[in-house]
Amino acid sequence: MSLMAKKYIVLDTETTGLETEQGHRIIEIGALMLEDSKKTDNHFHVYLNPERLIDEEAQRVHGISNKDLVDKPLFSEIADEFLEFIQDSTLIIHNAPFDLGFLNHEFNLISSSYPKLEDVCDVEDS
Repeated sequence: MSLMAKKYIVLDTETTGLETEQGHRIIEIGALMLEDSKKTDNHFHVYLNPERLIDEEAQRVHGISNKDLVDKPLFSEIADEFLEFIQDSTLIIHNAPFDLGFLNHEFNLISSSYPKLEDVCDVEDS
């Protein structure tokens, strides 16, 4: 009897600032699938139009400018594809509460019918 190998995904986001309560949004998602602890070509990467300006401090950290994002998709346009990519995986995230908070906030802005990521994925905080 063979058990299906668990899907591990290393995930990171960049944002316009530090707090969703201040209206900050995600501007980049990078997710890379691992197989036997090695990176694969299977990944999800997207820049997003946050529909707001990036804080100067945040821009200094990640180097992404407002004009870089003007023609990029909205989170709502990639939400289902992203959810499908990470579904039933173990997410490995540095400072997981930050990224999860932002991702769950983005899904909630679209619809309250989206599940919390912790309900569809296991999460390991690196």
